[in-house]
Amino acid sequence: QNPLGTQGRLVKAYATFLQSLRSGQAQAINPLQLKFVIGQFAPRFNGYAQHDSQELTAFLLDGMHEDLNRITETTKNNKEEDSNFCNEPKTASEAWRLYKQRNNSIIVDLFHGQMKSTLSCNVCKNVSIKYDPFCFLSVPIPSNEQEAMFSSQNESTQLNNEENGFGKESLSLPIIDAQSCSNAVSSMQSSSSNLIDYSYGFLSWFLFLLSYINPFNAALQMVKNLISTSIPLKDCLRVLFSIDHLKGDDMYSCDKCKKLQDGIKHSSITRLPNVLIIHLKRFRHEGNY
Repeated sequence: QNPLGTQGRLVKAYATFLQSLRSGQAQAINPLQLKFVIGQFAPRFNGYAQHDSQELTAFLLDGMHEDLNRITETTKNNKEEDSNFCNEPKTASEAWRLYKQRNNSIIVDLFHGQMKSTLSCNVCKNVSIKYDPFCFLSVPIPSNEQEAMFSSQNESTQLNNEENGFGKESLSLPIIDAQSCSNAVSSMQSSSSNLIDYSYGFLSWFLFLLSYINPFNAALQMVKNLISTSIPLKDCLRVLFSIDHLKGDDMYSCDKCKKLQDGIKHSSITRLPNVLIIHLKRFRHEGNY
């Protein structure tokens, strides 16, 4: 009877899909009914266009949580969840108890955790602590500040098409001086970790050119190794839980000063879920366009 859910239709369709999947009676499973129910309550998933797997997972878990929520009547929450850092464990437990008064399902039991966010004002030194539930741990992919090792050349070598004694320019092709490249390779070997993070399109074009120039095989192999370098998950988590200095355009509204101030933000996990879902944030917004 939950108006926020699907009246049990999503859970039933998912249960039927799992039964078919685990029965072993068919060589192939067609989740048509499950897809139909998902499309009814989330029209963006209709059709056969490509969608983000995290968005689909979020809809499934949220929809099944609402269908399976054991709380049938909601009670008004009069307590303030932002408070007192003198007794943090007790405050965190109380915030979780208040959350479970409205959200109590097997989805919460398995997939939901609790995040602690601490904000401190650099001016009045006021500290604000909030506890928020989470289902997905969204972590950024770190990118180091890097410097360019190669620059475009202003000089070009002219290729002329001569016919009947008359010269005519037909093509102008920039050619990198061999000595300059040799120096760049030597410099790159001494500080390869500071190479610029070029876009994939540029690197593909650059590697294509180098593959036809024998003297630059060493540089080519080094660039290939840099592209294939993996990023450990612990590095992503380190960025997520690092101290964030809020200043300039990122200033926050201080509750005590009643205006925007510089501050420090820090996050940590106070309650781990039984099943932790980590979402890698592959995109980031920069600029105003």
